[in-house]
Amino acid sequence: MNLALTLIFPPFAESALFGPYLAPGLLVAILRSANYQADVFDLNIRTIRHLTRPRSAERTVAAVRRHPGVDLSVRESAALDWFQRAAGEGWISAYPASVSYALRVIRRVLFPVPSHLEACLQTAQNLDFAEELYGSLLDEVLRSSPRTVGFSVAFSEQVGETIRLARLIRERAPATPILLGGSQINLLQPSQIDLLARSGVFDYIVTPNGEPAIVELVDGARRQECAEVVTTRAIGAKDLVGLPHPVFDSTDLYFRPLTIPVLATKGCYWGKCAFCDYVRLSDIGGKRYLGRPAEEALDEIVHAHDTWQPDRIMLISDAVPPSWYGHLAEAAIASGVHLRTWSYMMHHEHLDRPFFEKLKKAGVQGINFGTESTNDRILRLMRKQATARAIGQNLRDAHESGISVISNVIADYPTLTFEEALRVVADFEALTPWVDELNPSTFDLTAGTPAAVAPGEHRLAVPNDAYHRSSHGFHTLPFSAEGALNSRQTMVLRVLYDQLAAAVRLRRRVAGLGDPKFHNEDLLIFDRGAVAIASSPPTYKIPALGLSLKLEAWESTLVDRILDRAEGRIKVGDLRREVEINASNASEWLLTFAGSGLISQVDRSCNIKDSQ
Repeated sequence: MNLALTLIFPPFAESALFGPYLAPGLLVAILRSANYQADVFDLNIRTIRHLTRPRSAERTVAAVRRHPGVDLSVRESAALDWFQRAAGEGWISAYPASVSYALRVIRRVLFPVPSHLEACLQTAQNLDFAEELYGSLLDEVLRSSPRTVGFSVAFSEQVGETIRLARLIRERAPATPILLGGSQINLLQPSQIDLLARSGVFDYIVTPNGEPAIVELVDGARRQECAEVVTTRAIGAKDLVGLPHPVFDSTDLYFRPLTIPVLATKGCYWGKCAFCDYVRLSDIGGKRYLGRPAEEALDEIVHAHDTWQPDRIMLISDAVPPSWYGHLAEAAIASGVHLRTWSYMMHHEHLDRPFFEKLKKAGVQGINFGTESTNDRILRLMRKQATARAIGQNLRDAHESGISVISNVIADYPTLTFEEALRVVADFEALTPWVDELNPSTFDLTAGTPAAVAPGEHRLAVPNDAYHRSSHGFHTLPFSAEGALNSRQTMVLRVLYDQLAAAVRLRRRVAGLGDPKFHNEDLLIFDRGAVAIASSPPTYKIPALGLSLKLEAWESTLVDRILDRAEGRIKVGDLRREVEINASNASEWLLTFAGSGLISQVDRSCNIKDSQ
């Protein structure tokens, strides 16, 4: 089969372990609907799956340890030990948080992400290891002789690897045109786009919307010495009507819970937040947002459930408009469809308990709120639409309606004093009964945002446009802030929020255990994703919780023995007998230990005979 296009989603994007990214699948579906042969190739998950094979894990860990100048911490070394062992014994897939934890170590050493875009274009290191890692996968990409190869880049971590992969493809298929696009490319500044265009690595750089141009672009693609920068037209409401169902690569490769994306809206219905660059991800003709017909989104959700049986559906939207979500929920209830959706939403004073109860009735599983702060002065400076009072009410109403709640926080927003910052921490601590996940971050100034256009409003000074990389991308600006928190204060806030986030995750896990008064026949299932760190006292890092746990020496010996058992399981009666040798009150120890986070589940469906 001769393909018109193979569209690659590149490594390393650990956040994409659980399901495919939408853009490649939608673009390929548009091509297929126009009778072009095209495929998606998720090189990210395929690379990660390759690395988690026993022999690959062994070679990769060895490559990390012998890398020139490597300086692994005790914790990083323990993470690599866990990775190699879990891969070798075949149970690594059950612990994606620990896989991600180890992959970050591997990436730091073997595939470091440069701090500037210019560095991504310099001669890459570890070419031998990269060719070994990517060689067979790229052979698979090129086996069907695609006329064109494209890269869809969603995260800044993927930029360097995209350039590396494009160069490897150039060596193997020098006549094949290479396209570059994606949300991360849309965020780059004109000078950065020009830098990529002059690099000779790509033939076409496409911004901001691939959907209206992909067919014509693939049809006429040819090799060029200097990349052509294609600026596509704005998307209109009609472009979101009648979209084909996306095409995804082998979904059995992803970790659980499997998450399938479904397009909801383009743009943001609020679109005013001073720090946000999401509104630059696409051109929608000057409008704040465009909503896809809710009935078509529902049809795609049904198709996703029937085709891939996902654990959840992620609605792709910068922030789902409440009215649109209400319409989708009503259509789902009327059709008897259980949505199983997650989404981003903004706080608003008009959101109330009946609204969230309707979403829950329709099967909405979770909402990620852009909370950011509970200080009303800062919320006004951010240009948020909700007050601290409304935020608290939204979190309570959503949680008490049975919807899982994630709350984002910007810990060090400009002009925030240390006293104010500590009060915000205390506010979030008070709100934790209604929050299932706390997601703290630090402030970055990215090009094109209102704060970057008018930095004086935030008491910021921008000395130059020497763009660097942050978690938002390579379009981050340097800045100084009048009256900014000092490094010690920032560190204190980071520690406080990390502790609070870990406590929230731990509370959620312990709540899932149910009645803590375990019966002798209950099976306790330990978290085999725990990374044992050789220290005194013995320490375990639990990546799923972001938590470290220190134990007594005898406890560590016992835990190691349990984790070595099949699936890390032990019957309560057996554990009590083990503990009685060392602890005066085994029952009290067990209840305390159950709150440690190492016990992840209790299985009460077993009987004594089966569990022995």
